[in-house]
Amino acid sequence: MKEWEDLMYAAETIGKQAQSLGLYGVPKACRDVIEHVRELNGTNGALDSDFVYLGQRYVETMMTSFINAMSDVHVSVLSGESIRYISSSQPLFGEPVDMAFPSSSEDIAEAGRSLGYGLNTAVAFHLMRAMELAIQALAAKLGVENVEKVWGKLLSDINVAILKMPKGIDRDVSSESHSHLYHVKQAWRNPTMHPKKTYSDAEAKALFDAVRSFMHHLVPLVEAEV
Repeated sequence: MKEWEDLMYAAETIGKQAQSLGLYGVPKACRDVIEHVRELNGTNGALDSDFVYLGQRYVETMMTSFINAMSDVHVSVLSGESIRYISSSQPLFGEPVDMAFPSSSEDIAEAGRSLGYGLNTAVAFHLMRAMELAIQALAAKLGVENVEKVWGKLLSDINVAILKMPKGIDRDVSSESHSHLYHVKQAWRNPTMHPKKTYSDAEAKALFDAVRSFMHHLVPLVEAEV
């Protein structure tokens, strides 16, 4: 009897796991095995049956169903670094950026997931959206009106606001940031908007690291009194 109990337990476990994995057909095959065994037990047939013969047939039934279902399943193997981008419990650009630019958090997380899955062009799109929101926050901090502008016009208005600042370290840092933003726009954002532009793994990773570094650079400018 223990062999039959073990077989029923295995069938029930396999059926539940297959259900959770979406392996359609396997749960029914497992339920059929359990029902057949129960029928045998109900007539005392299982007590007299050859477990090696029937048990092997039941196992083969479940395995055949499992193999057939798996033929339609495609599995991707991810590296540890990829998983870090996909399932990190901490903000990928760190707490300071997350707190300074909360509106960018979702796009930063999506950029990380895209990087982890190798969706390199999507990485660029989400990073540019995240940066655009950060730039709008910087523009608002500098007193620029109507920050919902195209990036080129917004950069022009930011430059005007910077030129009005008193000379000193804050103006120098802001001016440096503006210059960097302009080059990012020319090198990355405009090509990203082109439907045929794609990115390699190395380019996507370099962009991810560059935007993370730059947004850290923007944090004290947004938090400082202007």
